[in-house]
Amino acid sequence: MADTQRIVLPAATTSLAAVAPTANLRLIAVSVIETAGSTAGVSVQEGAGTDLTKEVLAVSLSANEAKVLPVGEHGVPCPTGIWINRLSGTTRVVVHYRVSDYGKDSGEAPGW
Repeated sequence: MADTQRIVLPAATTSLAAVAPTANLRLIAVSVIETAGSTAGVSVQEGAGTDLTKEVLAVSLSANEAKVLPVGEHGVPCPTGIWINRLSGTTRVVVHYRVSDYGKDSGEAPGW
């Protein structure tokens, strides 16, 4: 079983790569906090750039709101990386992810 890791992205308005491309990378959850007393929108995407066709989660926040968004027990495959596209407002984002060896050669689903 792979351990869940996290990366904390400080409050900002800019989009950026959160996790580099890695075989068997899986997004487990995202926490988003609006930090400027306004509204905010964030798109979490698979890949290494702004591409809304690869959106995994969309988050809309009211002023000072926080949301934790789990994406399921096994997560969502994101082998081409995880990109945080900040569409509006100022947010702090925490990305929870795993990399698993299970089923790497056989194509089987991870057995977490």
